[in-house]
Amino acid sequence: MSRVPGSLGSFVTDLVLPVQRRFFTEIRAGLKPEEFRLRNEYWERRIEGRVFSNVVITLGYPRREDIARRITRPWRGYRVTTIEHSLFGPDPVEVYAIWVADAELLGGPLCRCLRCLRERDARDPDTDCPTTWSQMVVCRVCGNKRCPHATDHRNACTRSNAPGQVGSVYQ
Repeated sequence: MSRVPGSLGSFVTDLVLPVQRRFFTEIRAGLKPEEFRLRNEYWERRIEGRVFSNVVITLGYPRREDIARRITRPWRGYRVTTIEHSLFGPDPVEVYAIWVADAELLGGPLCRCLRCLRERDARDPDTDCPTTWSQMVVCRVCGNKRCPHATDHRNACTRSNAPGQVGSVYQ
């Protein structure tokens, strides 16, 4: 586990997420860009307000030296969203959607920056209107709409929602 000094004398560590085989395989293949954790007190204490060096996705609980059952990706943040999934029961639930996709997917078919959505001419399946007309595009790291990273994945995340940022569509 890598440790680098963080703010207030704390340390920045890795977030380890054990997952089932089917999710591990999907993440490794680039088919699953986010891993979900139920938004409850347990995960709130572990995620909110924290910054990690990496996200380590593990197939179950492997030994430390078993690298075949580990995927390490740089920490790119999370967003809070509502989903329906059989693992969480029949009702919609709030979850932390933790970004676990490989950096190569930025700019790929799963990228959600404004530039990539426009290039793909992404459309809402219900209305056939551009996705950008019906959904707010936000930065995958900080969740701010005015962050330059939300406009183009090649821009750095500023963790700011201030208007007039260079590289943001909201200049």
